[in-house]
Amino acid sequence: GTFSVLFATNTANAGSNAYGFALDAGAHDNVVSRSSIAATSNSSPALYASNVTSNTLSEVYVRHDGNNSAVHFDSSANRNTIELSTITSAAGTAAFYLNGGSSNTVDRSFLIGQNSYGAWILNNSHDNVIRLSTVASTLNSQIGLRFTQATSNTVTQSYIQSTAYSLYMDGGGSRNTLDRSSLVTV
Repeated sequence: GTFSVLFATNTANAGSNAYGFALDAGAHDNVVSRSSIAATSNSSPALYASNVTSNTLSEVYVRHDGNNSAVHFDSSANRNTIELSTITSAAGTAAFYLNGGSSNTVDRSFLIGQNSYGAWILNNSHDNVIRLSTVASTLNSQIGLRFTQATSNTVTQSYIQSTAYSLYMDGGGSRNTLDRSSLVTV
């Protein structure tokens, strides 16, 4: 279905797994557009997706003001798209955290971690694309974009910035591509 979530939120008192928005257990072919999703609870990301395919976030503002990711794509989150969106986190792991997903696309978007990574792609995530986007970490010697045990991912025509490492690859990942992009450490 198509959702226009004007504002979904959770708070520090919402309890565990109190997501601003969740896609789970086979949710597919959904569109979330022109919406804001926010969270402050340290126990859950603002937007969580696991075991889902072919969902689209378009013109969405997702923010986490606590100690967690703004967007967390977990195992088997495949063929999803984030476009024309802004994803920000105040602290925690990363503004955009992709754990074990494949063939996801981030297009013309901002992934901004303040006291966290801009994006972290890990644990056998493969064939994902970041295109025409800005990925940045703005404070405290964090990493702009990190790949850990991630294979065959592509970053193209994007701007990656950090106060420490703009791009950091570890954990045995291979065949990742950086194409026509800028890496800046400030």
